[in-house]
Amino acid sequence: MIKETIYIEKPIEDVWNFIELEFAKVFKTSPSKLLGKTIEAETMNFTGKVIAIRQEVTIQEKPHRLIIQSESGRDPVETEYNLEADEAGTGTYLTASESGKGKKSTLRSLNYSLMSLPILRGSAKKKVRARIEGIKMLVEGEAE
Repeated sequence: MIKETIYIEKPIEDVWNFIELEFAKVFKTSPSKLLGKTIEAETMNFTGKVIAIRQEVTIQEKPHRLIIQSESGRDPVETEYNLEADEAGTGTYLTASESGKGKKSTLRSLNYSLMSLPILRGSAKKKVRARIEGIKMLVEGEAE
């Protein structure tokens, strides 16, 4: 599992509302109807091959946790967002994590496990870190 945490200088409700609204836009629904929604899209893999991806919101626990299950033809990947208010209630710790496994292959599951080892996970951590830094920038910049 790849996991990154960032501190956002906004109350938990503001951060949650932003994340929830952004996913509602992607899933073409309202935040209150996000749970259980699915979308299907095509994208390119790292070799340039077009692949179909199906995503579903599997958990929506306001204002603390949102989980998106993504599946290409071969592997399911779970992306989880956890929010925790700081002690003063004026800021939020946002943790994003990703984990994957081989759908029908123990070897592919082993590959996901290996890629989460400290020496091999650099690029995956950078991707997750960039995602939450983008959220931080957008949420903190909303009031300005």
